[in-house]
Amino acid sequence: MGSERESVETHDYGREGLPPIRVLTYNMKGGEGAHNRWQGRERDYLDLQKIADVIRRHSPDIVSLQEIALIGTGGRVADQVAYLAESLGMAHAFAPVEGSSHLRRGGNPQRDYWGNAVLSRFPIVDFRVHELCSGRPRECRSLLETHLLVDSQVVIFAAVHFSFLWRTTFEQSREAVSLLSRSDLPVIVAGDFNACAGSAELSPLHSAFADAFSLTGVPFSDPRRFSFPNGPAAERDLDHIFVSPGFGVRSCRVVVDDEGVSDHNPLFAEVSLPVGGAVRLPRLDEMVDDLLG
Repeated sequence: MGSERESVETHDYGREGLPPIRVLTYNMKGGEGAHNRWQGRERDYLDLQKIADVIRRHSPDIVSLQEIALIGTGGRVADQVAYLAESLGMAHAFAPVEGSSHLRRGGNPQRDYWGNAVLSRFPIVDFRVHELCSGRPRECRSLLETHLLVDSQVVIFAAVHFSFLWRTTFEQSREAVSLLSRSDLPVIVAGDFNACAGSAELSPLHSAFADAFSLTGVPFSDPRRFSFPNGPAAERDLDHIFVSPGFGVRSCRVVVDDEGVSDHNPLFAEVSLPVGGAVRLPRLDEMVDDLLG
């Protein structure tokens, strides 16, 4: 793993005396490497140690992982989520992406499940798997909602991987906001959104949340945001960390992967809990009214 793009820092607006929450999101491509170069005869663990090393290097408190798998191999099942969680000493939860057959790289589709995972140093007190865009089997995705106990405060941390079809991405954005606006708990949403910050596809999310880079003063389309493809020549910002109103962001940066560990660069941020705990998210109908003027 190579260098990091310029770190952007702001004042920590979180609770006085508390360290920031360190968040990392990473599309890990199943451990296959940027060009599938670590895919051998045994598909189960490939080279997940490289993924673990990337994560460990940044000591995150919470991790959102995309394209992680439970893979059937030779009559047995390899649990990549449990493997990484045990390697890193973190709690874990997993949400399969039932409709994403294009993510199944061979193997028995009945035993080869790809999806999203959350790793956490904080206790996971509850988790829920939400289907996104039912009725569109080819691009049906999921949202993994975890409830974490952070300093006696329950925080919602959601891991997502949206469709690459822009109309579906917009609908999945709306669905995600609707799901996450059901409570007044602080919310962090992280993952591969397959859309750039400020795009029409992500307008529902921008109406309800702030993305971490924006809270550090980095404008949309700034190259410091670029996370895809991997390496220093990344061209697009597809990976994001969003937070609900009241959070502070101390820093946000793309970690440049010039080794080809995955085809995405990881995104890392330090965020601070809102002062006073619970916050209110706007209801979906209020946001739609705002979008329509």
